[in-house]
Amino acid sequence: MVGQIKLLQTIDKYVSSKTFPRTLLLEGPWGCGKHTLVKELSDRLSIDVEDITDSLTLETLDNITISTSPKIYLIDSSNISVREQNIILKFLEEPLKNSYIILLCEAKNKLIPTVLNRCVCLIFESYTKEELRSFVTEKISEDILSLAHTPGMVIKIQSSPVESMMSLATQIFQKLKVASYSNILTIPNKLYYKQPEENLLEFDLFAYVLLNVACKLYNAGKITYNEYIYTNRFYNACAIPNINKQQLFEHYIVSLKRFYEGEPFDEI
Repeated sequence: MVGQIKLLQTIDKYVSSKTFPRTLLLEGPWGCGKHTLVKELSDRLSIDVEDITDSLTLETLDNITISTSPKIYLIDSSNISVREQNIILKFLEEPLKNSYIILLCEAKNKLIPTVLNRCVCLIFESYTKEELRSFVTEKISEDILSLAHTPGMVIKIQSSPVESMMSLATQIFQKLKVASYSNILTIPNKLYYKQPEENLLEFDLFAYVLLNVACKLYNAGKITYNEYIYTNRFYNACAIPNINKQQLFEHYIVSLKRFYEGEPFDEI
């Protein structure tokens, strides 16, 4: 892995002293390398990984507890509900003697305290610009590279029409004030929300670009603090499990339009 020297040193100490935690939480933003690190752990511990994120039922967990095969059980907690977090509590509380449980998360505040209390937490460090440039495989502007804070984001940005996303994001703040409601409601149709569609932009990456554009415009004095904070709330709401992202985006732009007309922001 590029970077994460302190994190790897901590893991090496756990492995060499045979004190590796049975329940581990890896915290870091999207694309920081959490899955890559789990693969490293699998190699160092000589144990296979089984991702059980999509099968968190009591029956599944009961079957695991009686299994004799050592494994690393992986749970991406960014994609599980509070109900599922409660289901895994006993699983975390009584760790397996011959296996390990590793949870991944982007932010600990999305996990209930009882889950956090049962895990040893390791946090990914921020990557330097030099480390991120090592993942650049083609010519890319510094303005676009500045959007990336993780290796995964660098790789994703290189293969996406980020210039078009930045242009659309800028237009939202610059032209929404004079656009009609019928026109602004066509903006969500420029994005896809689940499966890729030709000539449409990926919503998740666009929401990330939108937040970064809002930050730059606010720092340049071109939008208000309220516009930036509302955009930040919208971006955070996108991470709510099973939320209808298209409806959320429509709500965001309509509320932004009404704000320009002198009305207070709607709650997200």
